[in-house]
Amino acid sequence: MRGQHPDADGLGLDSSQPTLSRAEASFADRQRIALCNHDLSVPLTAREPVTQTAPFDAIVSALAIHHLTNERKRTLFAEAHQLLSAGGVFVNLDLVRSASPEQHERFRQAIGRLEDDPADRLAPLCDQLDWMRHAGFIEVDCRFKWLEMALMAGVRGPIA
Repeated sequence: MRGQHPDADGLGLDSSQPTLSRAEASFADRQRIALCNHDLSVPLTAREPVTQTAPFDAIVSALAIHHLTNERKRTLFAEAHQLLSAGGVFVNLDLVRSASPEQHERFRQAIGRLEDDPADRLAPLCDQLDWMRHAGFIEVDCRFKWLEMALMAGVRGPIA
């Protein structure tokens, strides 16, 4: 997340300590990047660094939201919309439900996965794009899709 708070250029959230440690090493020379442990099943607004740093110019997620329930996905999209500045973008690279069991099997074979991850809660792409629109995003689109991998994006319009 890239915010407009004067004390930070960006904020990174993850529930994985190894991922946060790698990010910390990557951003060692960028002292204005704040990193926080956060489970996305908990509202974004529950983290003080998030509320202090908002509004954000961009919120980016990769391979995380598909672990949430569909209801939490919908509320997370609304939270992301609320935390963005006018013209801010939300981008989500994530897994989506395949259109058929055969496509799902092709995806698993292509990525070398023998079995499904029991933590995956895949939702159809069209549903997720609709949830983004319902949250208030404009210019909602799937910018890239390969089997179960999709890049979804939306923009927060003018703030009334």
